[in-house]
Amino acid sequence: MDSDATKYLVAGLSGVAIGYALLKPSKPGGKKSYPKIRLAYFSVRAKAEQVRMTMAYAGIPWEEVTYQKLYNVSKWPEAKPLTPFLKLPVMEVDGEMFSQTGSMLRYVADIGGVMPDKEDAKAVMRCDMIFSCAEDMDSSNPIVNVYRDEVFAAKKAEYVAAAQKQIPCIKKLLEQREGPFFFGATPYYCDFAWYHIWSHILLLEPSLVDGIPSIMAHMAAVENLDGVKEYLAGRPNCIDIGTKPMLAPKPTI
Repeated sequence: MDSDATKYLVAGLSGVAIGYALLKPSKPGGKKSYPKIRLAYFSVRAKAEQVRMTMAYAGIPWEEVTYQKLYNVSKWPEAKPLTPFLKLPVMEVDGEMFSQTGSMLRYVADIGGVMPDKEDAKAVMRCDMIFSCAEDMDSSNPIVNVYRDEVFAAKKAEYVAAAQKQIPCIKKLLEQREGPFFFGATPYYCDFAWYHIWSHILLLEPSLVDGIPSIMAHMAAVENLDGVKEYLAGRPNCIDIGTKPMLAPKPTI
């Protein structure tokens, strides 16, 4: 990944995330103090984004670092064998290394109080089901961040066809409660996972969702959450999708 893009990602995400997380109070179900967390990924949003958004909402401070800094290496082939499962993102928690988006997401949701009460096993399962459905749709990540030209066009067409089948199913789940979130008035980690997917769909084929009131209301509600609002305002933009995809910092005023 381009070193400048990585620099922009770390500067854009880490400063906003840590700053607002330290200022915000913890959620009612979250802890009052948190472990030291460092998150390392390539210079993309992708599989780390719902983790970041959950931490931003919960008020969990974390440090966004490059894999070069985390593992004290200069190139990805040197870092790869040092990761738990030969891939990124990875999360360091009080010096111990973890991987897998779902595991990291449920962990920060647990300590931050951004998941259903564990005593309500069905609610916990419903939340995880909705998140898992978002994982089924995360092939948008390389389409937005990696593929170019003819490969991009072919992968986008495949994704749009799959999304057309899945959107009615998730829309039905979203509308089962009185909203705007999947569990009514309270956002959980599954909401951030789907916000990430909706945002990709809007970049790739906006007509799939921009006329659906419940989905637009869901996105707007997530965007206006304390912590998330500030995080989104500061994160870099995805640009040149399909030709030369990269992250670019937002202009400063």
